[in-house]
Amino acid sequence: MGANSQIVKVRGPIEIVVGESVDVNGNGVHKIFFENGLLYSSAECRDFKKHGSYSRWSSQEILTCTANYDLDRLHGEYFTRWSDGTPKEVGQYFYDKKIGIYRWYRMDGSLWAEIDCGNPAMELK
Repeated sequence: MGANSQIVKVRGPIEIVVGESVDVNGNGVHKIFFENGLLYSSAECRDFKKHGSYSRWSSQEILTCTANYDLDRLHGEYFTRWSDGTPKEVGQYFYDKKIGIYRWYRMDGSLWAEIDCGNPAMELK
C-alpha cells in the first residue's frame, strides 16, 4: 500500500479493508480490498469524488460492475454482472440519467426488461 494509505476495517455482510487511497488533494486511485487481500473496488478520483473509471469485483474475483463517473455522477457506460458473471444490467448514463436502450437480465442470462430512456442531451438544446 502507498504512503497515503490507511487501513480501516468495515464489518457487514462482507469484511473489507480500505487500502490504497487518494492523495491529500483527493486525487488518484482509491482501492478497497476484501479482508483476504483481494481487490473489491477501484475508483479513479478527483477532488475526493469518483471521476473516471470504476470497477468492483466479487469475493470470487468476478468483475461485477464497471462504470464511468464525472465528479461523482454516473456518466458513460454502465455494466453490472450477477455473482456468477452473467450480465445483470447494461446501459449508459448522461450525468446520472439513464439514456438510450437500457437492459436488465435475469440470473440465467435471459433478457428481463428493456427500455428506451431517450436522450437527455437533446433536451438541453
